[in-house]
Parts: sequence; C-alpha cells; structure tokens
Amino acid sequence: MPRRKDLELLARWVSEGMRPAIDSTFPVRDLRAALERMKGGGMRGRVVIEVQGGF
Repeated sequence: MPRRKDLELLARWVSEGMRPAIDSTFPVRDLRAALERMKGGGMRGRVVIEVQGGF
C-alpha cells in the first residue's frame, strides 16, 4: 500500500523532470514481441506498451 510520504516524493521527482529509463517501446498489437524482449533479459530500462487507440 503506498504511503503519502512516498507518493509526495515520487511527485516531486516527476515535477523536477525525472523520467524512467525506457529500453524499448512496442504498440499493443506487438505485445508478443514485447514479452519476448522482456524474457530475453539484458534490458537497460523498461519495456513500454503503447495502447493509444485501444486494441
């Protein structure tokens, strides 16, 4: 369960421009490829699934 203090710290980091490292981005239609990327390991950030426009 998130604590208020943790959420306030996260909000401050975001407002100061902190962004998570992104390894790769996949459209939702390529979900299988995204999962394979994650299984492969060696990532240097997050795998992002773009769902703009829905399925």
